[in-house]
Amino acid sequence: LLLPRSELIQLELLVNQGIQYARDQLTGISLGSELFNPGKLQKLSEDYQFFDEISSFHRGKKHRNYYIFVKPEGTVTDTAFTKVFVDDIQRAINDSGFEKEISGLKIKLTGSLIVRLEENTFIKHDLEKSALLAAFLVVAIILMYTRSWFSIPLIIFPLLLSMTYTFAVTRLVIGHLNIISGFLVAILMGLGIDYGIHLYIRFKQELLKGRSISEASEIVATQVGRSGAISMLTTISVFSILSFSDFLGFAEFGKIATIGIVSAFFTYIFVFPAQTIFYDRVAWLGKPKPRLFVFKIYDLYASTPYFISLGFLVVLVISLFLLPHVQFEYDFQKLRGDSPAAEYETKTTDDFGFAFSPTVMLASKTKDLFYTHQALEEVKENNGKDSTIGIYYSLNNFSQKEFESKKEILERIRELFYEEKEIIRLALGSTRFEKFKQMLAAGPFDESAIPESLREKLTAKDDFLLLMFSPSDKNFFNVKNVYQLSKEIKEVKSILEEKNVSVSILNENLLAAEIMDWVKQEGPRAMVVAVAIVLLILILDLQSFLLAFKTFL
Repeated sequence: LLLPRSELIQLELLVNQGIQYARDQLTGISLGSELFNPGKLQKLSEDYQFFDEISSFHRGKKHRNYYIFVKPEGTVTDTAFTKVFVDDIQRAINDSGFEKEISGLKIKLTGSLIVRLEENTFIKHDLEKSALLAAFLVVAIILMYTRSWFSIPLIIFPLLLSMTYTFAVTRLVIGHLNIISGFLVAILMGLGIDYGIHLYIRFKQELLKGRSISEASEIVATQVGRSGAISMLTTISVFSILSFSDFLGFAEFGKIATIGIVSAFFTYIFVFPAQTIFYDRVAWLGKPKPRLFVFKIYDLYASTPYFISLGFLVVLVISLFLLPHVQFEYDFQKLRGDSPAAEYETKTTDDFGFAFSPTVMLASKTKDLFYTHQALEEVKENNGKDSTIGIYYSLNNFSQKEFESKKEILERIRELFYEEKEIIRLALGSTRFEKFKQMLAAGPFDESAIPESLREKLTAKDDFLLLMFSPSDKNFFNVKNVYQLSKEIKEVKSILEEKNVSVSILNENLLAAEIMDWVKQEGPRAMVVAVAIVLLILILDLQSFLLAFKTFL
């Protein structure tokens, strides 16, 4: 009675084929037009426990693991709430003492929440490492290049000031960092330090010309400041486009990056000259010495201009051939590195048979559940083996209306069973035959007798729940499966809209699909807009379209 219509029809077909196959084996004459697939029948019987005692627990395929689903009362996308929720469960397990009392019992937590918490831990650790490594490399490279300790405060101090301003303004304007914008610490170090390096090198060159420190500082601020302003405008034009993203993570990234780049530029323009003049007035500090940075690039180009140009053109042609073969990696498991939580979730999902992240559908009326079941069944059948729709259940499974929709198919299977019962008994054996007979004799559920505990599990305040589990082989670590789920959910919504049925559909993976869609659809458009803005800024600055175009190329 719990089988959907499509699977009841499949069962009818398989029983027919099985009877014909058994008859062929007895007579030695093959009359069946279609080959019998015992694997399909076996899978169907295992999925719905045809011949097993129905367990009141979720049991794995190996019958060694049992699964309990714990429903959180809060927003699972909130990492702070998720951590408290998981910690409370683990504390309850530890306090129970069951693992100590029962020999061989192991209680482990798994699911997308556990994987997400592990990912957050890894990302926070990576953020700390990347920030420290970036700071070390910046100082080391500057020191090796300038060979002057005096350059460190001149270049690094304004950068630290600008970073402080950036994240202080972030606290006031946005209020927080997210997983994406957290990496801006390292990124802004790399972008902001450019202004300091350009200013410092020009400052040294002016000293080499015999200018005083105050004169050199003034020229640096006015001359390099103008080109730096154009550089700042072109850079923020690219990042600011992200600020208009529908996805808040990218929008916040764009806003913070824009704030950071503007802060870095103005801090360097005002603080760098002030530092040089201040340090000059401190008698005991060593003064910066002129130094010429020599690289005779003319000698390189003068001897082999065509060879170098041709070499880069060859690289360009090879790159153009390789570009079409650049593919997007959809399987996030290949990107996450060593992840014990993800590996354990994959292992347990395979054992359980279905993904642990159910799609939750909320309907305001019980009759809407019936139409939702029909829509899911239709979409699943249309998508075939690619479908991410596995099993689904709600209070509709026990309704009279659902029974009536399958009554005709059940009658046909019963007639077939009693017509060919001797062959079926021979094929199944006495025990399984009696079990199958009992199932076929079952009548409709008494809706008034549904246990209250079951009603509570399948309702949420005034709404009625439908839980849909995806097959384990449709792992949501693979973005292709996330896209497929999103596509099928849209198809379900479309079917329900035609019937004027309103349902809310929730699945954390649908958000990932929306983000990826934005990247694929809006990414190229954002790049074109950024290119146009950069070219426009160059035209306004250079007052020549041809010169701006050459510079852009």
